[in-house]
Amino acid sequence: MSTPTTSIGSSTAAQGSSRPTFYFLQGTIGISAVNKHTHLLTCSVEDKFLSRIDIKDNIEPKFKYLEVEMGRELTELVEFPQYFSFSLEKRINPRHRQCVERGVCLPLSTMLRSSEQRFRDKMEV
Repeated sequence: MSTPTTSIGSSTAAQGSSRPTFYFLQGTIGISAVNKHTHLLTCSVEDKFLSRIDIKDNIEPKFKYLEVEMGRELTELVEFPQYFSFSLEKRINPRHRQCVERGVCLPLSTMLRSSEQRFRDKMEV
């Protein structure tokens, strides 16, 4: 298996400290253009990200909901990885259901980031 290379960061220390995060973003999540999401490299995968995420009870249900219930393309996660930060029960599911009921298809970022008022306004189109 070949190791991904990156030109992000100029020092060996910087590359070494960002390497696990880079591999996670590129290999696990599938973000191929990590250089477009350099803000994500400031997180330590081990200490700040993975230790706080329950993959089985949090990430997997959201992933399956996106793919099965919403019928969305996985490429949308590359464009909007923040999807995983929203509550499935309190935000994702209710807003998706409202969109389906009204026949409205919004980009994930618009559907989830919008304030309640702004989301209601978009539903009245």
